[in-house]
Amino acid sequence: MTTIAIYSLGISCLSIEKFVITEATRRAQNLAVVNLSGAATQAFRRTFWVLYSLEKMSSFYFGRSSAFIDIDIITPIPCIPESIFGTFDWFLTFARLSRLLSRALEGLFSPGVSRKEPEYYMSTIHQLSDDLDQWKASLPEDKQPGPFCSQYIFRKPVAGAAVLWTHYLYYSFRLILAKTYHQLAANTTDPAVLENKVKANDIMMNVSRSILELTPFIDVEPSTPLWVLAGIPILALFILFEEVINDPKHKDTASNLALLDIAGGHFSRIEYQSEGSLPGSLIAEFAYIAREYVNDINRDNSQHQKPSQSLPAGNMLGTGVQSDSTIPNPISDQSNAPMFQNLCGTMDSHSGGFYAVDKDMPVQDSWIPDSDLLLGINVMDIFSGFVPLPEFQ
Repeated sequence: MTTIAIYSLGISCLSIEKFVITEATRRAQNLAVVNLSGAATQAFRRTFWVLYSLEKMSSFYFGRSSAFIDIDIITPIPCIPESIFGTFDWFLTFARLSRLLSRALEGLFSPGVSRKEPEYYMSTIHQLSDDLDQWKASLPEDKQPGPFCSQYIFRKPVAGAAVLWTHYLYYSFRLILAKTYHQLAANTTDPAVLENKVKANDIMMNVSRSILELTPFIDVEPSTPLWVLAGIPILALFILFEEVINDPKHKDTASNLALLDIAGGHFSRIEYQSEGSLPGSLIAEFAYIAREYVNDINRDNSQHQKPSQSLPAGNMLGTGVQSDSTIPNPISDQSNAPMFQNLCGTMDSHSGGFYAVDKDMPVQDSWIPDSDLLLGINVMDIFSGFVPLPEFQ
């Protein structure tokens, strides 16, 4: 069952992943109280913690409750020699971060905490951030996420994939915590909170850029987990896309557009490798929309800087654009962005929420901004659906 669960992490098994992991989890917890001896004990411990890590990660990224009850676990973490690359213990690193994801799922995104005060969420986020920093510090310096890690290591067989997944797990967790804090501080007037909000926004931008920088190293293969292949890159792409649209004159806009193009290339690879079955080009068009929007803004500004007497009658910009024309809005003008209709229809058809949302709470008493239309959407489901099998002659 654990082997099947590992294979179900790929995009081709998206429809059965939940059922396979849930059944494997149920069996693992039932066997935890069985007295095993000899080689069977070591095999069970190894299998248990692999399944624990996969289930916690799947529950966190798909926004569903975990089937593992942490307080009831008595199985120790074994030492797995083949998962150690020099001083980097991938198995132990994976299990430790899965425990952090479990705490975040319980303390921030479960329905049971949806009516807590904002101070509770902020305190929990600070604690999880400190624990995440400690987890990062436990890694070898040359494999820690950041500028000191050489990209050459990502091309090594086996070890490269382990390090890449480690970086993606760190960056995505950091990004989610920063995004949650940024939403919490949306309506506050506390200077200290506002200062932390600015820092959270900077973290979101830097982490999103780091995620998209690593997309060329992702193996576009059926065996690659969905959260690495598409889920985490989509989240980072949306963050940068929003930043470009909201602040097209930012000093990093040019490099952000380049990173959006890189991400678009990654998703186009997904569509090419799947022979058109997976709509990766829909995501790639976000880069085109952002670039066209920035170009329109720059063109409009350059025309307004010309002397007013040079403008011919009936022409607003002096470039053949009529006075009733407006700068296209990539969000509201769906005629210029037809993929928004399909994309929004795809996301609205899924009921799985990423954040715990209590719709009955008054806006003034809720920490969730009422204007955040995408809150609660499970971006991991964007590629879900029926994938037709190839016809054989």
